[in-house]
Parts: sequence; C-alpha cells; structure tokens
Amino acid sequence: MAKSLFGALIVDMRNKLGGHVLSKNKAGSFIRRKVSPSQPQTGAQSKIRSIMTELSRAWGGVLNDGQRAAWKAFGDLHPVTDVFGQAVKLTGEQMYCRLNNVILFLGGVRIDDPPLSLDVSSITDFTPAATETGPTFELAGVSPGSLATNELYVVWATKQVGVGKNSIASLYAFVTSRSALALIAATIAAPATGAVRTSNITTFTTTAPHGLVAGDIAVIEGVTDASFNGVYLVASAPTTTTFTVVNPGTNGTSGNGTVSGSDSIVAEYNAKYGTLQSGTRIGIGIRVQNVATGASSPLVTKNITVGA
Repeated sequence: MAKSLFGALIVDMRNKLGGHVLSKNKAGSFIRRKVSPSQPQTGAQSKIRSIMTELSRAWGGVLNDGQRAAWKAFGDLHPVTDVFGQAVKLTGEQMYCRLNNVILFLGGVRIDDPPLSLDVSSITDFTPAATETGPTFELAGVSPGSLATNELYVVWATKQVGVGKNSIASLYAFVTSRSALALIAATIAAPATGAVRTSNITTFTTTAPHGLVAGDIAVIEGVTDASFNGVYLVASAPTTTTFTVVNPGTNGTSGNGTVSGSDSIVAEYNAKYGTLQSGTRIGIGIRVQNVATGASSPLVTKNITVGA
C-alpha cells in the first residue's frame, strides 16, 4: 500500500501502487515498475514466517484483554519514525509484534507484557575493512566496546555491487549477531606447547582466553620460531585458550609471542552472499538490539570497497 505525504500537493510517496514502486534517493523522488522477486524457502524466510504465525496466534489466543490494552497504551507512549521521518503511533498488536520479532529472531523468549523500558546502547562508530585475499572482513574500532546485559551487536550488510552503484540502502539484510565485537589480544604460551604444527595445521595455545572464533583474523607476532608468525584466518577455536590456523611447514613446536586481531564476519558474509571479490562495493551496518525487550538502536552504516 502506498503512503503519501501531502503539502499543497503530494510532496512524497513511498511503497507500492498499481504495480509500481515509489521511493526516493539523493536525486529526489522516483517511480519504477515493481519486479516481484523469487520466493525461495530459505532458512531465514521460514524462521520469520514461523515467528509471525506464533505472534498472531499469541495475540488472539494467549494474551488477555488487560495485556492487549497495556500494549495499546505502550504503543501510544512510544511512537516510531516512518519513511517520511514523521512520528507514528503503532497499534498494540503492531508494537507487540515489532518487539517480539526482534526477540524471537535473536533467540530470546517471547514477552506478553510490555517492557519497562526501550533504552538500548547505540553504535557511535566502527571501522570495517574487507579483502579478497585471505579472505578477510574485519569490524574494528566498534564503539561502544561493551554492551549491557541482554544486548547484542547485530550486523547487516548488502550484497557486493559495482563501485558506480550509489543507491544501496534497500539492499541491507541481516548477516549475524555477536555478544562482542572487540579488538583481541592474548599471550601465546611458552615452548613447546604454545605453537604446535602438525600436517600444515598449527594449534596455538594462549595463557588466557583469546576471544577468537572461526573466521576471525589472527595476527601472530614474536613466536620464537618465526615460521609461526603471520596473519591468519582462524580455522577453529576448540577451547577458549586454543585455536588453529592453516600454516604450511614442517612439523614442529615453539611458543612465546602474542596474538592480536579483530572480529571478522567473513564466514557469515560468504555464506550469505558468496565469496568476496576485489573492487566491489559493500554496505555494512551495525545496530544494538536487546534480546529481552526487543529495543533497537539506529543502524549505523558505512560503505567499503573490497581490497585485493
């Protein structure tokens, strides 16, 4: 259904009308023919449909009249911003579904009473970088560096597009969620258990939890045997103090040195959109969402070009 904003005449229109899409970009308002995409039964689509079915049934068959009234009052007190930048009050059912969609999608437990607050941390800055070789897709300098209880960093991204394509805001989709997106630093244990290479796979052991997961970037420096040093894609992290990388060479052991790096979403991005190609352009965004209340901060986005 098209949404219109009236002035002396119609000054803006959005959404769909009669087989056409009405939208706006930096050049102004535009209209184009609506193209219906294919509807594959992806895991994400099936999950969202299941959530919507659960919430619809719960609103009509689980909540009592008092709870539905409370959600209506909550919607009146917490207006949202529409596509025109204007405040709009949601109905009780719309607010109930809006918050619970976030909660259930992120693995939380449905709430049938309105939360006490929609306060949530907000992203102020981050520094993304991606390269084809490796490949890497790092998220460094994320601020704030830590979150409150029940909050998650939720990462969105676009598919890879040509560098000349400017309008990519509509291409953002969910990629992953993390409880932490922070710089990583740890000390590697002393020889002969700190670095052990067997059949071109090296297992590093750290003296404290390293915080790495598969797909992160690990920068190894200062190991006594320099053949273990380098920049690697983490293959696995069997424990909080061990991780493995592909490191061709003769079997051997060493230790000492440090591991540092930043969180990477390369595995999740590649699974969704395919392998990174140098010279392409990607939009990347982060917001904070609360898995207990459904509260969300604004999506902060940046555009990057994939390096070689």
